[in-house]
Amino acid sequence: GGMSSLLRLWDIECQKCISAITASPETCITAMARERSSNCVLAGFGDGSLRMFDERLPKANATVRTLYGHPSWIVNVHSDPHANHELITGTVSGSIDFWDLRAGNMPLRTVEAHRKNMTALAVNNHAPLLACGSHNQYIKIIETVGGTTLNTIRYHDGFLAMRIGPVSCLSFHPNKVILAAGATDSIISIYQAGKKS
Repeated sequence: GGMSSLLRLWDIECQKCISAITASPETCITAMARERSSNCVLAGFGDGSLRMFDERLPKANATVRTLYGHPSWIVNVHSDPHANHELITGTVSGSIDFWDLRAGNMPLRTVEAHRKNMTALAVNNHAPLLACGSHNQYIKIIETVGGTTLNTIRYHDGFLAMRIGPVSCLSFHPNKVILAAGATDSIISIYQAGKKS
């Protein structure tokens, strides 16, 4: 996806495009996820809309649902691998929305993580944690169950304790509570939960 009116699905093993779905000619695709319980792809757009596409349908009619609960550009869409139909989305304006696709067209709850300039969002697949980063040089670790901020990372560990750069990307380890963060200052940091004594 991207600044294109088509959403292309690829077979990685065969290295070929297996389907091209008509997405939206008006705005760009900014985030994508696969809905685990069906043959659907979820895409977030620059206008704040969230759309579900069924890859089995003809490309012109593949849009099966559109949600308009976001005020701005969608940073990330996360489909929960353990709970069917549950999503977490984040926007540039700093809001994180928790959705149940069976419950209607509005999010179940919203957490205001940043006032503005949220640039990255990552959700841990095994622990009830998410991380969101800002252009304003900090990362928040938030509990997904209650929306409580557990920690805010502003500085690198070490002798100089330099402030982190504007956050551009975040990713959790697939099985552990380890977070990787990339910033526009060309530094990649790895964070792991420490033991309290």
